[in-house]
Formats: sequence, C-alpha cells, structure tokens
Amino acid sequence: MKKIFLVVVMVFLVQNVSYADEGKGEKFEKKKGKILERINKKRGFLNDFESCVKSADSREGLKTCRKKNKENMQAIRAERKDKKEKRKEKREKRQNDRD
Repeated sequence: MKKIFLVVVMVFLVQNVSYADEGKGEKFEKKKGKILERINKKRGFLNDFESCVKSADSREGLKTCRKKNKENMQAIRAERKDKKEKRKEKREKRQNDRD
C-alpha cells in the first residue's frame, strides 16, 4: 500500500513540474528573443562603425566615425536606462501595493 501511495505521489510531482516548466519556457523564449534583438542592433551599429573606419581617408574622417558611434551607443544606453527605470517603478509599486 505504501508503495502504491509513493508511486501516485511521484506521478503527481513529476506532472506538476512538467506543467511549471511549460510556462517558464514561453517567458524564456520571449526574453531570449529580446536579448538577440539587442545584440543584432548593436552589431548593426558596429558594422556601420567598421565600414566608416575602413572608408575614412583622414584623421577627421576617423573622428567623425567615432563621434557617430559614440552617439549611437549613448542612445542605446539611454534606452536601456529608461527601461530599467520603468521596471524599477513597477517593482516599487507592486511592493507598495503589498504593504
């Protein structure tokens, strides 16, 4: 009787774990997609920077390339900072709602 009970409990535990993983898989894929999107965006800027540097004829040309790349990277950082602030506000709001 104990063995049967143990087997039934194990089946339910395994079943619950598998259902829990399904929900996490969707979140994981969504997060993975966002990360790959950001990497591709950065890669695009770096490819533009590389082609600009290769085509530069003078010191001024290099300076222009570096300035443009710096502006692009600052825009990416500002965007990331804004998203971070929004997440922080949401988290604080949820914590305040709990209290």
